[in-house]
Amino acid sequence: MRRRLVVLAVAISLMVSLSFVIPLAFLVRDLAQDRALAAGERQAQDIARVIATLTPERGVVEASRAIVPIGDANLSTSLILPDGSVVGDQLLPGESPALAITGTAFRSAVGGDQIIYTPVIQEDGETVVVRVVVAEEALREGVRQSWEVLAGVVVTLVALGVLAAVFLGRSIVGPVQDLALSAAQLGEGDLSVRINPTGPHEIQEAAEEFNRLAERISRLVQRERDAAADLSHRLRTPITALRLDMDGLADSEAMTRVWEDLDILERTVDFLIRHSLRPVTPDAVSDLAAVLSERVNFWSPIALEQGRVVSVDIAPASALVRLAEHDLEAMIDVLFDNLFAHSNSGAAASVQLRSNSENTYLTFEDAGPGFENMTALGRGSSGSASTGLGLDIVRSTAEGVGGSVLTGASPGLGGALIEVRIPLAK
Repeated sequence: MRRRLVVLAVAISLMVSLSFVIPLAFLVRDLAQDRALAAGERQAQDIARVIATLTPERGVVEASRAIVPIGDANLSTSLILPDGSVVGDQLLPGESPALAITGTAFRSAVGGDQIIYTPVIQEDGETVVVRVVVAEEALREGVRQSWEVLAGVVVTLVALGVLAAVFLGRSIVGPVQDLALSAAQLGEGDLSVRINPTGPHEIQEAAEEFNRLAERISRLVQRERDAAADLSHRLRTPITALRLDMDGLADSEAMTRVWEDLDILERTVDFLIRHSLRPVTPDAVSDLAAVLSERVNFWSPIALEQGRVVSVDIAPASALVRLAEHDLEAMIDVLFDNLFAHSNSGAAASVQLRSNSENTYLTFEDAGPGFENMTALGRGSSGSASTGLGLDIVRSTAEGVGGSVLTGASPGLGGALIEVRIPLAK
């Protein structure tokens, strides 16, 4: 937009300035010609008066010799005597003063010069013609300098127009860019972003509407978070009642496992409550390698209980990504839950973490039945009795920071393969 405003300002400035400068340039040229011709006619008339005064006393020839040297480089003077001879500068090729000899004053152009003929009629009836040549340089004297000044005026006007366009563009484009940047931040999840309305009135109105929209979105998200927290908290009541009911049961190995499962359920409910009430942190940076190690330790007892052999290979010592720790924990827990829920007890599995200069790759493989179809990433799609939301959470988490999720068949274990690509934090 700023470039278009500058181009428009240049075009308008050129049109306006040229509409005045072009006629003014021709006027300057005509004035220079008129000034030079007026000086030539003045000189011709002065010499004609002197000739008319001196001729009766000295004669035409003597008077001519005394007067001819008068002039300058741009105005040369000569006399055409009655016998046709010329005293001073000779006639130019193609010049014809016959009409002046008959007593008619006129002006003619020869080449680029202008020649002024002023006849002086003597007492004896013969005519002496005063001939003044106005050189082409005299006709153009000062024109070039004047045109250069006019060209400078045009350049100055265009420069002022460009400066005005840049200032106007800055006052318009700057607030629009701020609005676009704030919209992008809001789209990335920063619900606290607000705009200071500046610029033209219309852009200020758009900024105010953006602030109201962001405020509404913040209220809606907070309302949903509060509802999720309330629903999660309601699960505490049946968990507490279940604990009380289990207190009276006899201890056994199965009861110990139930207690452990109940502890996991309670921790999950606590996590849901914290997750619902957490503030939005779009610029959080966490170490995926450290979080993965911690979650592997959390899920290892369950794998051991089910008789699973889970090989873990975390290659990078550190892998910083633009995700909060709780988001990484939720994503990894979904992947572990998917592994345990959709493969039989005792089925082998592997967890790998690789990275290069730009991305980190988290891979889960198992020896289960694999995916029944390739719609596993669709929200609500599942080949079993699950809700179908797990892998969609993984996908949305990865894509939220520019990553992706790939599903397929495990080449080594023969079951399902899930590869999560997450860009490293710059």
